[in-house]
Amino acid sequence: MGSKAWTPAEVNYLKDKWGDVSIKGIARKLRRSVNAVKLKAGKMGLTRMTNCGDYITVNQLFNLINGTDGIGKDYKRLVDAGIPIFYQTIVTKKIRVIYMDKFWSWFEKNKHLIDLKNTKKGDLGYEPSWVDIKRHADIRAAAYKKTPWTPQEDEYLKQLLNDLRFGYRDISIRLKRTEGAIKRRMRDLDIKLRPLRADNHNPWRPDEIEKVKDLYLKGFKSCIIAEYINRSALAINGLLERHHYFREGK
Repeated sequence: MGSKAWTPAEVNYLKDKWGDVSIKGIARKLRRSVNAVKLKAGKMGLTRMTNCGDYITVNQLFNLINGTDGIGKDYKRLVDAGIPIFYQTIVTKKIRVIYMDKFWSWFEKNKHLIDLKNTKKGDLGYEPSWVDIKRHADIRAAAYKKTPWTPQEDEYLKQLLNDLRFGYRDISIRLKRTEGAIKRRMRDLDIKLRPLRADNHNPWRPDEIEKVKDLYLKGFKSCIIAEYINRSALAINGLLERHHYFREGK
C-alpha cells in the first residue's frame, strides 16, 4: 500500500509552519512520519531546516540547544544581546535564519548566553576549535544538580557542616550543588551552622586572576572555575564583576 496522498490543507500547513515549527512538531500535527514530512518538503522546494552550511533557522537552533521553538524569553534574551538574525524567503514564506559565519563570530563573544550541553559535534555543521571546549564546559556545569534535594543529600550537607572544616566551595564540589543552592537549602532546613568563612584578607594572585579570566572566556561557569582554584564561586563572580567580565546567563 502506498503512502496516503497529501491534502491541500496539509500542504498549506507544511508550507506555513516550515522554519517556525520543528519537523517533529509538523509530523506530530499531521500524523505523518518525520521522513514523510522531509520528502514532501523536498518535493515542494522547501530548503532543509538547517543545511549547516550557510545558515540555520532560529527554530532549528533552539530545538538543538533546548528542545523548544525559537520563541519566548530565551529568544528575547538573545535578541537583546545582538544575536544576528536575518529573514530568508522560502517559496513565499519568510523565515528567521542565522548565517553561521556571523553566528560563530557573535557566539565567541557571548559564550555564556547559549548552553551546548544538549548538542554534539556536527549538529551545527562546521565548528571553530573553541566550540569543543565550550561544550565540555557546559557538560561539566550540568553535573551540578537542579533537581529536588534528597534526604540523603540533606544528611550529607548536615554532616559536612558539622565537621566544621569545609567552606562553601568544598561543600559545593562534594554535593555537586551550586553555592547559591546550598545557601537556599540551609535556609529551608533552618540550619544554624555555617560553612567555614573564606579568608577575605587573602589577596588574589596574578596567576589566579588570569586563570579565572581564561576559563571564563572559554565558557566555564563559576562553579566549575572554583574546581580549578581554591576560591569560592561567589568570590570568582565578584572578581569577574570587578573586571567587567561577568555575564553568566544574563
